Amino acid sequence: MKQLMMTTAMLALATTAFAASDVMPATAYDGSAEAMTFEQMDANADGAITITEASADPATSQNFENADVNGDRKLDPQEYANLKSEGDTEEAE
Repeated sequence: MKQLMMTTAMLALATTAFAASDVMPATAYDGSAEAMTFEQMDANADGAITITEASADPATSQNFENADVNGDRKLDPQEYANLKSEGDTEEAE
């Protein structure tokens, strides 16, 4: 019962926090070859991509931890650019 109440409370807080922001979530990856831009991935326009925002692109989500060089659990524009350029290099090989 305690676990159910805690889960419900956390869900309510998460829903409230999301509803309070008028930011649209990142557009889901549509399978096209064209990579999402940093601005498209940064759904709340705070200048960083979180793991939640990265989930919109499978490749970014999968390589998130390696790309997060400074370990702050966010990708800054340079970290994202490095990740995408590494992906382009691997595709060319």
